[in-house]
Amino acid sequence: MLNGRSSKLVEDTATGTWRLSDDDASKVVHSTGADNGEHWTVTTGDGRKYVFGLNKPAGATAQRTHSTWTVPVFGDDSGHSKARAGEHMTNEAVPVSYREMAEAAVSQAAYRGLEEPTLRPEADVRRVAWWRVRGLHRSLHTLPYLGVLAMSAFAVDTVLGYPDDAPFWIVFLPVVTLVWTGIFLVAARRTWRTARVARQEPGRTVRYLLLHSYTSDAPWLVFFPLDGGDDAEPVGTLPLRYGPTRHRFRDLPGPVGEAAPCGKATYRSVTVPWIGDQAAWPSAGYGEIDLDVAHDVRFARELIRPE
Repeated sequence: MLNGRSSKLVEDTATGTWRLSDDDASKVVHSTGADNGEHWTVTTGDGRKYVFGLNKPAGATAQRTHSTWTVPVFGDDSGHSKARAGEHMTNEAVPVSYREMAEAAVSQAAYRGLEEPTLRPEADVRRVAWWRVRGLHRSLHTLPYLGVLAMSAFAVDTVLGYPDDAPFWIVFLPVVTLVWTGIFLVAARRTWRTARVARQEPGRTVRYLLLHSYTSDAPWLVFFPLDGGDDAEPVGTLPLRYGPTRHRFRDLPGPVGEAAPCGKATYRSVTVPWIGDQAAWPSAGYGEIDLDVAHDVRFARELIRPE
């Protein structure tokens, strides 16, 4: 897409040059050396030059254009990147490996100043009642619920003391209080289940990476086999929570490490990973990931997009 119009790229196999399919006098040059290995330069008929995918302009030091975004690549001709000689286009996409995602995790951590864990010490749920564990309080929505209860108490006091001067909105408070009571009870049940799972015997140790999603605005733990090497593919994900606005990146583990998950680690199951001697409390259930599924590939790619 350029200046509100799009055109296909066509290669002249005899000369190795490229042009636009509608051939509007624009010159297209395919070059190598960008952060992802290649970039394109389009010079229009009026002499304007547009560069795509270079990311690091000539002469730049730390400056980046953030125009390079690696995505699954398919090829149908011999010699093209990721194509297999003598074969037609297949459904095989470039895999997302531990190496690639680990680089993204370290880069994202440096960008946010999260090279070290920000987990604060808290009571061990295996030794105390679950409601005494600070990390579980956020799952209960306790502060909003207490606020609603305080407003309800104020409304009752106002109606009893000044029945003729009570504001009209007071009649809605019982409904609001009832709704929030339901939310609190559901959250309490879920938090109790999470604490019960955290007390189970941990399963097999796995490697994890902490990545940050722009789409869901949440931090995600991505799990890999412990013995899979740098080419291992992810096997599961677990969403965590950001902190309040003033302490957004509080209570997060380091970008790279090992974890011992408690729970079944199956789709939507309650799973609590222990990282060292502290639990990383999830915001939702476990998610299995299969890179043969296009949706999972898109999700993995979204997690490692450039800052």
